[in-house]
Amino acid sequence: MDALYEQHAGAIFDYLRQRTPTRQDAEDILLDVFTAAKNTNRPPHKERKRTAQPP
Repeated sequence: MDALYEQHAGAIFDYLRQRTPTRQDAEDILLDVFTAAKNTNRPPHKERKRTAQPP
């Protein structure tokens, strides 16, 4: 999770900062995003097994 945060937090924060009225709002949402990601039982995207798509 630390690597995921380090890799994506800056870009997500920049995105949020442009769309929220205050820096604190962006920080709060960023924390919510990574808390939700940590609490999910799904592995990161690269580790997920791909399933065949129906034709």
